[in-house]
Amino acid sequence: MKKRIESEKIIEKIVQDWFLSEPVLFSVFCTHELAENKKLLVPFRTGKRKIEYNDEILCQLKSDEIAEYLKIEIYRVLLRHPYQRQPLGAKKPYRAVASDAVIYANYVTDIKLSGVELMKELLLRFTFLDDALPRYRKKLTTEDDSDYKIHPLKMSELTNEEIANKRLSDGTEIDFVKDDDDGAFVTNASGQNLISRSTIRVFWERRISYDENGRLKLPLELCFEEWCTKILALAEFTDSELTEKIEDGNREGEDKKEKREELFRHQMDKLSQQTELWDDDDETRQKIDDIIENAEKSEQWGSISKDFRDLILANKMVVMNYSEILRHFCTSIISSRRSLTRMKPSRRLGFEHLGSRYRLASNLLIAVDVSGSITRENLSYFFSTINRFFKYGVEKIDVIQFDEELQSETPVSINKVRQNFKISGRGGTDFQPAADFYSEHPEYDGLIYFTDGFGPKPDFKRKRPNVLWILTTRKNYERVSKWIQDIPGNSATFIPLP
Repeated sequence: MKKRIESEKIIEKIVQDWFLSEPVLFSVFCTHELAENKKLLVPFRTGKRKIEYNDEILCQLKSDEIAEYLKIEIYRVLLRHPYQRQPLGAKKPYRAVASDAVIYANYVTDIKLSGVELMKELLLRFTFLDDALPRYRKKLTTEDDSDYKIHPLKMSELTNEEIANKRLSDGTEIDFVKDDDDGAFVTNASGQNLISRSTIRVFWERRISYDENGRLKLPLELCFEEWCTKILALAEFTDSELTEKIEDGNREGEDKKEKREELFRHQMDKLSQQTELWDDDDETRQKIDDIIENAEKSEQWGSISKDFRDLILANKMVVMNYSEILRHFCTSIISSRRSLTRMKPSRRLGFEHLGSRYRLASNLLIAVDVSGSITRENLSYFFSTINRFFKYGVEKIDVIQFDEELQSETPVSINKVRQNFKISGRGGTDFQPAADFYSEHPEYDGLIYFTDGFGPKPDFKRKRPNVLWILTTRKNYERVSKWIQDIPGNSATFIPLP
C-alpha cells in the first residue's frame, strides 16, 4: 500500500511540473482518468479516455523513467493512435509496434520501447530466413583481395548491429548465402499472396540501419498506417516460415530456442495488451485537436521539438480511412441499368408486356503511372486492394499505363495486367493523356489514378468527372491533395504500401 501511494505521488509530482513547463502534456493528461490496473504487463497504457498504470512495475523504475514512460503515452495520444480508426487487417500487437516506431523515429529516448524491441526480433528472424547460411570471409595473407577463407557462423553469435551492418565488431566483413527463392510471397490473413520476399528486403535492408551508438535508425516520414502495413508484412512472413527453417537449420539448442520463443510470446502479449483500449473515438479526437490548435495559436508547446510538433500537426491534418473512401467511390460510380425480361411481368400491363429488371453495374478505368518509383510488387498490392473493394457492382475494370503519354491506346483488363504487368515507361509524368482518354470514353463511370503525384494538374473535359487519386505515400498525399481536391469531381487518398 505504501509503494502504491509513492507511485501515485510520483505521477502527481510529474503532472504538477507539467502544469508550469509542459502545457500541452498537462492538458492532454487532464482529458483522461488515471486508473491502476494490476494486470498490466507495461508501465502505462492509454485508451477509452483512461491512463492505466501498473504500480508494481512503476515501483521498479526511477522517477525520471516513470516521467519518460508517461510522456511517451501522452505523445501517443497527441498522435491520436489510440483514438483513430484502426488500419485494415492490422493485428493488435503490430499496431503497438507501428505506434512505437513512429515515436521512436521522431523522438530520442533512452527507455526501451516494447514495439521497437519486437521489431528488432522480427528483423533478426527475417535475416535468418532470408540468409539461410551466415558466414564471414577473412582475407588471407595474399595481396589478391578476392582470395578469402570462408568460416561458418551461427545466427545466435551475431548481434543485431552486426547483422544490419554485415560486419563483425572487429571490422571483419560478413557474407550471406542467399535463398534461391526471391519470389516467395507473403500470404496475408485473407489467403492472398501479396508481398514478395524481395519487396520486404527492399525496405528493411535499404531503409533500416544502426547508428554509431547502436541505435536503430528508422525512416522519419512513415505514418502509423504505413508502419502497420510494413510490420504486418514482415511479421506474417516470419510467422509462416520461421519454425520450419529453424528446425531444418538446427542452429540453436532446443532449450535456447524454447526460451527465445517464450520471450517472443511475452513481448507479443505485452503489445497486444497495450492496444486493448484503442478504438475509433471522434469526440476524444476533437478534444485532442482543440488542445493542439490552442498550442499552435499560443505557441506554447513546452519541450516538444519542432520536428515532433510538425509530426503532430501533419497527423491532425490527414484524417482518412482509405477503405471507406474506396467504398464511397465504388458506390458513387455504380449506375442502374434497365433491361427487359419475360421472366418478370409488367406491373401495370401484366404478362402481355415485358417487365423490367434493373441491375447495378459500371465500368471502371485505372490509370497507372509507370514513370515514378512504383514497383511491380506495389502494383500487385494495389490491384489486390482494388479487386477487394470493387468485387461487386463493377462489371469491368480496365487499366491504362502512362508516363508522358499513354503506353498503349487499348486498355487491358485488370486480371491480364496482374498476370503480365511490365513497367514499360520511364519518362516524365503527364496526367493529361489519361484524363483525355477517360473524357473521350463515356462508357467508363469512374477513373482511378495510381501515382506518386509528381506531374502537372490535368484538365477534365467531362462535366461531372468521377476521379479518385490514390497516392503511394502519405507524404505524397500531403504534397498534392490540395490541388487535386480543387478539381471538381476529384478526391484523393493514399494506400499504405508494404
